[in-house]
Amino acid sequence: MWKRVRYILVPYITMAVVYAFYSLIRSGELTPAALIVKTLRNIVVADYIAYFIIVIFQFYVLHMIFTKYLQKTSPKLMIPLCLMVNLIYLGFFNFVPPLHFIPSAEYIWTRLYWVPFPGWLFYFSVAYYCGRNHVVFKEFLNRNIKWLIFSPIVTFLVILFLRFGELLPEANSKRVDILFYTISVIFVMFYFTSKIKQIPWIIDLVSRYSFGIYLLHLMFVQNFSEMFDGLNPLINIPLTFVISISASILLTYLLHKLKIGGYFVGKIGTKFTRTQEAGKQSETWAETQIKV
Repeated sequence: MWKRVRYILVPYITMAVVYAFYSLIRSGELTPAALIVKTLRNIVVADYIAYFIIVIFQFYVLHMIFTKYLQKTSPKLMIPLCLMVNLIYLGFFNFVPPLHFIPSAEYIWTRLYWVPFPGWLFYFSVAYYCGRNHVVFKEFLNRNIKWLIFSPIVTFLVILFLRFGELLPEANSKRVDILFYTISVIFVMFYFTSKIKQIPWIIDLVSRYSFGIYLLHLMFVQNFSEMFDGLNPLINIPLTFVISISASILLTYLLHKLKIGGYFVGKIGTKFTRTQEAGKQSETWAETQIKV
């Protein structure tokens, strides 16, 4: 647990200060008082890009408390139960307007509801049981891929219908329909990537630097997208994407040359062990991810 605090929670706090400074510089509102207030908001209510770290830590704690019960409970019961809780939670904030008798209701409905764990419970339960039973999970994908292959298309069409039918006009990732789309995409991607005999070097590289990319990318995306603003979006978007990821990897690498670098961008992952045996490599990778 200490390693998670040291290389995940500490970077969350240090980058909260960095992003407070950065956002106030961009808005032209930098003052000592504003910096203190914005830093506290970033840390206490996760009011910046790294809010998902707080989500992760909630599940670390829940996992430690409930893992012995989860091991004894059938996924056929737990996953639908978690889905129901998740749908009720997100559905409330999706369909019920802000209750103004609640202090800071607008802020809660706009952003803060993203952070509590009920908004992510379905993903956690699916990931936990699929990871714990990864061999059975892969067999399930192999048996049902002819149906699952269409699920991202179907669920995406549902999103479009709800979006343009004005039933869910807000375009964000915290919609109830996104739950099904995300899981369907993950399942299909997992199926196809599990067939790869050797992990491509670019996937290996991005995986090892993923935490640093997560923490740093927004600053690069915002500035490079503005720099390329005059370009056609078909050029601007992929160019910004590639340069932002590359710049995040480079800065993470350079920060790790300093002793304190890990306290800003966490650890750099180790390279995957390459093997000529596809099955052996896939199993090693899965087991590594489960242990993490």
